[in-house]
Parts: sequence; C-alpha cells; structure tokens
Amino acid sequence: MITLTPSGVSFDRETHTYTLDGKELSGITSVIKSRLFPDKYSDVPPQILERAAERGTMIHELVEIYDSIGSDSDNQEVKEYGELTKGFKFLASEFIVTDGMNYASGIDKVFEDGDKVILADIKTTYTLDREYTRWQLSIYKYLIERQCLGLEVSKCYAIWLKAGKSQLVELEPYSTELVEKLLYSEEPMIEEKPISDEEQLRDVIIQYQFWKEKYDNLTKVIKESMIENHDTTRAGKFIRFNLSAPSMTKKFNEKKFSQENPNIYAEYCEEKEVAPRLTVKLI
Repeated sequence: MITLTPSGVSFDRETHTYTLDGKELSGITSVIKSRLFPDKYSDVPPQILERAAERGTMIHELVEIYDSIGSDSDNQEVKEYGELTKGFKFLASEFIVTDGMNYASGIDKVFEDGDKVILADIKTTYTLDREYTRWQLSIYKYLIERQCLGLEVSKCYAIWLKAGKSQLVELEPYSTELVEKLLYSEEPMIEEKPISDEEQLRDVIIQYQFWKEKYDNLTKVIKESMIENHDTTRAGKFIRFNLSAPSMTKKFNEKKFSQENPNIYAEYCEEKEVAPRLTVKLI
C-alpha cells in the first residue's frame, strides 16, 4: 500500500489560501494564468464565470462524497465519473502538495497504480482546455514526486465531466525542465500574439449559449404562468408579453408531392444558386 507524505500545509477554504509555517504560499493557478494564459476568460462575463464556478464546486463535492463513502448519486456527472474511474483504485482527494518554499496546491484525485500513482484533475467547463490542464498536471507531478520521495507518477488524466459527454483524457506531462522554467524563472513562456478570430468566435458561442439557455428558461416560466392565468397579454416595467392562442397551420408536403407527381413537380422546379454556408461547432 502506498503512503503519501503529508505536506504540512494548511488550506483555508474560505479564502482559498495555503500556509506553511506561517508563510502564505501561492497556488499554481495564478502562475499558470499569468505566465501561460494571461487572456483566459478575459472576454467571458462574470455571471458566466460565477455560475460555472458554482457548478464546478458542487460536482467536485459530490465526487468527493462518492469516493469517500461509495454512495450512489442522482447526479449524471457523478455517475459518469464512477464509470470512467471504475478500474482505478482510489487513494486520495484534494491531496495538497508543495515545494516547501513558494507554491502549494491540491490535486483533485490520486489513484494507486501498483507501486506508482495516477494523478487526475476534474474539469466541469463547457469545453475541456487540454493544454491548460496538461500544465496543471505537470506541476502536480513535479511537486508530488519531490514531496513523496521515491514515488513515481505513472499517468496523468483530465476527467472532464459534462452530462452525456464525459471523457477520461490522458495527458502527457511536460518535462521537469519546462516546469521549473515556469515556476522559478522569469524567462518568457509564450510569444505575444493577437487573439485569433477562432478564439474570439469560441468565446462568443459560449456566451451566446449561456444567454440563450437563460432566455429560454425565463420565457418558459412566463409562458406557463400566462397560460395558467389565462392571460393573453402582460405588461411589465420594461417588457410587454403577448401570448397567441393555439392554432392549426397547413404545410405543403413537397416530398410527398414530388413522389406522387414527379413530372408536374419537375415542370415547376427552378434551379437557384445557393450561397456557401458555414457551419460552426465547438469541439
């Protein structure tokens, strides 16, 4: 059985601060963002970030309960977490690692792998940022192998939890040299470059999907309320709502007509140039 060496670091959940022997240490998130991803989430509205953080915290807590007592959960993401990790031997959650000088952080999941360990970071974001997570896991590997002397990390995984789409993604950690360059040097880690059109469009799509879902939910509540109260119109301080009565409509069945009357259909068909159409889908 593997025994992990405690870090001696105290973690305050309310202030999210790490302290060792009276000295406050920096978490790794700040150095990753400032040195590698300075513009990450810069264009995302605070409401979206706050909602995503709340959802992420909830799922992390439910997963921790699942690993601690093995209880079933009604949460779809937790069920999928159980399926993704059913071949792993759980060892620790939120295991704190430190270099003893500057940095400390909690590793989401540590699993046994013979005489080695597997590290995993849980992500609940709309899309999985593999590069960001790869750097996180690389630092975790670097710190835990120095804190727990003789311990070796065999694999690193991102556990992306999104109902119906959850994935277990293995990520190759960066070298010790690159991690030390990130943590302890002032050498540039990235080249300054403008944000691409693709990155801007990605952010727009994420924001659109957030606000569309919010719009759909709010209008659904108002519509149900108006139907229940037999209202056809309702005026608020800023918006007027009109609810149409149920009705029937007729639609020409072009497919059926063309099959039953191919000659007539062909006679009335006209060719028309169609402009190129761009389809956009997040991956």
